[in-house]
Amino acid sequence: MAFRYCRTIRFQETDAAGVAYFANVLTYCHEAYEAALQETPIDVKRFFSALNEYPVPVVHAQADYFAPMFVGDAIAITLIPKPLTLYSYEIRYALHYQQPRPPVEHSLVAPSSVAPSSAAQSESGPLATALTRHVCISKATRRKQPIDNYLTDWIVDLAASAASDD
Repeated sequence: MAFRYCRTIRFQETDAAGVAYFANVLTYCHEAYEAALQETPIDVKRFFSALNEYPVPVVHAQADYFAPMFVGDAIAITLIPKPLTLYSYEIRYALHYQQPRPPVEHSLVAPSSVAPSSAAQSESGPLATALTRHVCISKATRRKQPIDNYLTDWIVDLAASAASDD
C-alpha cells in the first residue's frame, strides 16, 4: 500500500484568495516524505542534517494542479518511491481530500470561486500531483554515491507494496 500522510491546509499557507500557495504543494509532499522515513530504521534527524555524509538532495521537482485547496481542507498525500539507478530514486505524490467534500454553496463561509467542473474533477481525481527525484552523493566529494541499504530497502519495499495494491 502507498504511504498516506494527512494534514489540514492552514491560513498562513494560502494566498490572498485563500487558496494554498502553489509552492506549498511541494512542502506538503516533503512533509509526507519525512513522515514515511520516520517509519523506518533510518535516523531521520541525522538523515536531514549536516552530519549525514551521504545526503540525498532533490535534483528535480515538478507539480501539476487540478483543483484549489482552501483553508481548512483536510487532505491526504500518498507517496510511492521508485528506484531509478544505484544512486537515484524518484517519489510520486498524489494529493486528495481525506473525505469526499460536500457541494460548495455560494456563501460567506464557503469558497464560491470553485468552478463546478474543478470541484467535480477533484472528487474523482487528485487535487494535485507531484514528483521529486533524488540523487545520493558523497558530502566530501559531491559525486554520486550508492544509496545505503536502509534507504534502498524503504524504496523497494514501499514501491512493491504500492504495486500490489494495483
